[in-house]
Amino acid sequence: MLRELGAYRPDLDARLKLKGSAPDLATRLDAITAGAAFVLGHNVVAFDQPALAALQPGLALHRLPLIDTLELSPVAFPQNPYHRLVKDYKLCTTTRNDPVRDAELAYALFLDQSEALRLRVAEHPDEALCLHFLLATEDGKGVANLFASLRRALRPSLADTRAAWERMTRGKVCITGQRQVVDQFLTNPDWHKPLAYVLAWLRVAGGGWQFSFAALGQPQFSSGA
Repeated sequence: MLRELGAYRPDLDARLKLKGSAPDLATRLDAITAGAAFVLGHNVVAFDQPALAALQPGLALHRLPLIDTLELSPVAFPQNPYHRLVKDYKLCTTTRNDPVRDAELAYALFLDQSEALRLRVAEHPDEALCLHFLLATEDGKGVANLFASLRRALRPSLADTRAAWERMTRGKVCITGQRQVVDQFLTNPDWHKPLAYVLAWLRVAGGGWQFSFAALGQPQFSSGA
């Protein structure tokens, strides 16, 4: 059951709060999302969009690409990969969520993430290149547009990503694991998101770590010289 829904359009400075039972929900939500480039939310990929699609499958926003601030957090803030929204508008823990305020907070978090990734491009261009390849499925949509605007380039080729990955991880991972990643896992989209998180984490993890792959294909982490 959908109790309440909130939306925020920062480019229009428009806000919308609706009861889940509102008879004009679809019409008003389609109106506020008209002309939007993407849908932004915190856990929007795994929760909000699928849940809303099950209840309101005809909404126009379902045809828009998604950017999930929860998924961006591990690469934007690798020192604190479990970063989550701080709902400082609540006076106590029993206060109900405000969906519009949640949307505003997600956008504020996205701005922080964009700035962190902009600095990554400037300070660690090879890492940013790899993240672009690993997190963007195709040019012209959602996260792909974010990285394209930050790097001023389209999604890199596999060959360029291989070279950047090897430069970024040289001296930080075991040679055997490195070869497996380059030869097998960079070509497998199912591994792209985990590899993006691993790459961001390696830079801030400090020395004395190795990264390797077990026979079953699961990433293994171990300390050692």
